[in-house]
Amino acid sequence: MRETSQEGARLRDLYLLDREAISRSQTVSRIVRSAAAAFGAPVAALSLVDVDQELFFGALGTDASCGDRSQAFCNRTIESDDVLLVPNSAADPRFSGLAPTREGGVRFYAGAPVYGPNGCRVGALCVRDTVPRKEAEELASCGRLRDLASVMSSLLADHAHVHRRTLMQATIERSAEPIYWLDEAGRLLYANASASRQLGYTADELAAKTVCDFDTGMTPEAWAEHWAELRDRGSLTVESEHRRADGTTFPVEVRANIVEIDGLTLNCAFAYDVTERRRMIEQLEAARVRADEANRTKAAFLANMSHEIRTPMTAILGFTELLGDAATGEMDRLDYVRTIQRNGEHLLTLINDILDLSKIEEGRVELERVWTRPGDEIAAVAQLLRQRAEAKGVSLRFEDETGGDLIVETDPTRLRQIGLNLIGNAVKFTARGSVDVRLSVVRAGAGERGVLTLRVTDTGAGMDEAAMSRLFQPFMQADASTSRRFGGTGLGLAVSQRLAELLGGRIEAESEADVGSTFTLTVDARLRAAQEREGGRARAMGVGEMGVVAESVRPLLGRRVLLAEDGVDNQRLISHHLRKAGAAVETVCDGRAAVDRVLGERSAAAGGKDVSSRDASFDVILMDMQMPELDGYDATRALREAGVRTPVLALTAHAMAGDRERCLEAGCDEYASKPIDSGALIATCARLIGTAGSDAADNGAARRKAANAA
Repeated sequence: MRETSQEGARLRDLYLLDREAISRSQTVSRIVRSAAAAFGAPVAALSLVDVDQELFFGALGTDASCGDRSQAFCNRTIESDDVLLVPNSAADPRFSGLAPTREGGVRFYAGAPVYGPNGCRVGALCVRDTVPRKEAEELASCGRLRDLASVMSSLLADHAHVHRRTLMQATIERSAEPIYWLDEAGRLLYANASASRQLGYTADELAAKTVCDFDTGMTPEAWAEHWAELRDRGSLTVESEHRRADGTTFPVEVRANIVEIDGLTLNCAFAYDVTERRRMIEQLEAARVRADEANRTKAAFLANMSHEIRTPMTAILGFTELLGDAATGEMDRLDYVRTIQRNGEHLLTLINDILDLSKIEEGRVELERVWTRPGDEIAAVAQLLRQRAEAKGVSLRFEDETGGDLIVETDPTRLRQIGLNLIGNAVKFTARGSVDVRLSVVRAGAGERGVLTLRVTDTGAGMDEAAMSRLFQPFMQADASTSRRFGGTGLGLAVSQRLAELLGGRIEAESEADVGSTFTLTVDARLRAAQEREGGRARAMGVGEMGVVAESVRPLLGRRVLLAEDGVDNQRLISHHLRKAGAAVETVCDGRAAVDRVLGERSAAAGGKDVSSRDASFDVILMDMQMPELDGYDATRALREAGVRTPVLALTAHAMAGDRERCLEAGCDEYASKPIDSGALIATCARLIGTAGSDAADNGAARRKAANAA
């Protein structure tokens, strides 16, 4: 049967009835028997009409518990407000098609509609007989049936009310939401199981409580105001704090509602624990603050970067323009060149810091752990910065308390980088006074391990606590004016701290505003005296590694160099440095030309025969890795596959983690990143040429060839 809105309301009213209670009710049975007696009928029942069947309760004279709704007389009864009387169904065309009216079936029927708790007709109180009757004789009994149906309706309403309260009580008690019922005085009349669990009390313990006992913000006066507002508005949502039995508290959102029950005005309140919600809100707020701070930091960083890039670029372009002025004197030209070089080095430092931070953040920094003299490394850094300090009238002192013969297993380049940053910062931020650098070591017992300590103390500007808290954050400086007064991007300390952690240590700072600062690097490392080293090479940064080559030295005199470089300006610059060092330089513009030139030289040297040995024409090949036609990687592979053993020095502007390894895997012997340090370039070429002529070079090439084949 298709459910209409009226039928839907009727069924909802029907489902409010507690059918089990009705089936057990003696009163229902007595009303049914009274109806049968009124008509002298052998069969009577309370029939409740469901979706597709009628259900019998208190039935008399039949064992049936249900029947087909479409064949039921009661289905017609619920369509009317009055008694349905059928004296003879066989003679009534309305029922001619019903199965119960067939021979031997129902002939007489009388039924009065029965109503549910909401006033919908849910069934009928009915009587039946297999013998037809005269209508006039049964009319008086119809009034009695009507009265009995009214009593039955009242009884069903009472059952529904009890059933509904039972359902409501079960729903409330089993609800996951803590529910409280309170009266006007704030007394707790009822709390469900969830509320008991939330507060940590038993039901009996809660029964003796008032709202003021567990709501930390509630007093009798506050409750009176709350009640008055609740009565006026009908419902309220407030935030408060509840106290558990153990004394702990938690935040709640309380949704209070005024409810009238049995003449009583009560407050039905739902109390939601919002601890998790507040935590999420706090996290979101913290994330918003971090995002805002990140945006401000980004804006400040971009402003600083713009300043840091434009300032040296202004000097570079400006002094380059002055160099082109024919009226510029020789001394001025030399000064301009030095200015351009100094500003170019500043730009390179900036780029290296950014690349270092990027590699560190991605976990792609690879350390070179070798036996190193830390005293020599730090001494070289101090010597490099001493002239800058003295130009400001600042004394720079270095004291090596390790005794000078100590070597440690660490990455000398990264140790030097950290020292350069710490000592450089001390010089930068010290206007007068001194910068003291101390290197010391504390051995861990009789073993090899110990702690290397570099302490840099200055009498500079110093910092307050707020500035100290930002020290090691990328792009952050002591305050917004720091970059304007001293320059810098705020990357150096962030990079140094992360490098220190990779080396097995950390950097700590102490400072007092207007007094000075002390930065301390500690590194846990293996230690040995210089004479104890086994197979390792203690190394220190010498003058050559600082990029300075004496003018009188020509280490490449008589050597032939092939330079594969597609940039014309770079060709001119690198060729100049190589020729100045005594080399004969030949240039090509791409990898294909380099391969053809080397293999052509080899063929000519061998009288047209292929040779599987070191090429006799070129002593070293400088290979740019990013070129048209054939890049440096494929060109180097082609040379190695052809048996060429001439040393190849990779030149590349790529300086990220893995670039060096990629060049070596292609067959290169060494790697140099652009911009080129002329002193380091010449020294590397000389070393490669010298190594290539030794047996060690042949063995190394064989090992590399085997590795490539594998």
